[in-house]
Amino acid sequence: MIPLSDTPQRRSSPAITILIIIINVLVYFYSFGKPPGFYDVFIMKYGVIPFEITTGIDIPPLINYPVYITLITSLFIHGGFSHIFGNMLFLWIFGDNVEDVLGKIKYLLIYFVGGIGASLCQVAISPSSKIPLVGASGAISAVMGAYIVLLPLSSINVIVPFFFFPLLVQIPALIFIFFWFLTQLFNAALGIPGVGWWAHIGGFLTGLILAIMLRGGRKKPRDYDVFYPDRW
Repeated sequence: MIPLSDTPQRRSSPAITILIIIINVLVYFYSFGKPPGFYDVFIMKYGVIPFEITTGIDIPPLINYPVYITLITSLFIHGGFSHIFGNMLFLWIFGDNVEDVLGKIKYLLIYFVGGIGASLCQVAISPSSKIPLVGASGAISAVMGAYIVLLPLSSINVIVPFFFFPLLVQIPALIFIFFWFLTQLFNAALGIPGVGWWAHIGGFLTGLILAIMLRGGRKKPRDYDVFYPDRW
């Protein structure tokens, strides 16, 4: 399933979500717009390397900051067009309304604390790995965890492949995110390489817990949490 949009109607401009997307796109073009070999050095310097985080030792190529700064810098680095496109699509769909509900400061807290928690979860699984972790998916997973707490009655408009014809379908956000989370657990359990599955899981759980803590006394969904079947 490929998500296209969600149903809740914003009451304010998602300035922080837009800013994060712009920064990610600028870093992407910067890292891939350099001579051959630059990107490999770039991700080794600014990606999260579990060995560096667990030992505090910076392995070459070196950076001029403590290695723990990579827990932030790695959130803005991507491995290719499909990587950044998928992440920014999910961020736009889920992030704008989380920002709208929580406000910009709490939203930033969920995004960055969730992103750091995601990386640390992956580090805990493979503490001696020297393979860099990059991408905003851990932080976006945290936003998705917050989404189901704050907007439980919303729905997601998705494309479902059906033989040679794509179907446009609207499904509850809880179902979409539930199956997404099961996919992360399944792939993590199988140990499928190439993706930080445990980072996704850790980020999601961090965002979910933070949203419960930050939502204050709000117990009932707001008016715009409900389904809008005719909105695309």
